[in-house]
Amino acid sequence: MSGRDPSLEQKRIDMLTAVGHCITSWSSVEINLICIFRDVSGTDGLADALLTEPRGFSTRLSMIDQAVQFRLAKTSHLDDWQLLCKHASGLSSLRNQVAHATMLNYNNACVLQPYFGSTAAQPYLSIDDVKSRVLQFHELASCLDWFHSTVIAPLPSPLHLGPEPDLLARLRSRRA
Repeated sequence: MSGRDPSLEQKRIDMLTAVGHCITSWSSVEINLICIFRDVSGTDGLADALLTEPRGFSTRLSMIDQAVQFRLAKTSHLDDWQLLCKHASGLSSLRNQVAHATMLNYNNACVLQPYFGSTAAQPYLSIDDVKSRVLQFHELASCLDWFHSTVIAPLPSPLHLGPEPDLLARLRSRRA
């Protein structure tokens, strides 16, 4: 590592670690959505076959949304699902900014440039921005897990995942 600033190298490693956490946190969101789709469609094999074809998240989310809306039609849970689905759609763009970014050295800091060279310049993302997204993705994954085990395929009482997540209450309040 001759000629390289050790502190900058550590910043690079820290950013790469944060990006890894961010991408794997988003995977938890997608896994929870797949579990929801499996239970509303009634079959593991068919659900998996249907969801492996579309490459884009928005297409998969639309398929999941249609299935859940069909299953929850005329229930009090449909509004909550629509809030969660819309929130997942919005957060997916934040995931894409990280997943399709280039890491740069800017003013002796490692930053991410979303969509480097393929779109108009976007603001740089700091390591704190990436870590914030990890928390948002984790919160959504936890809320989807709660929704799945409470609404879609309720677990017996001792296994229930606890009280309603704060995220769902915040999404409801923004809608009002």
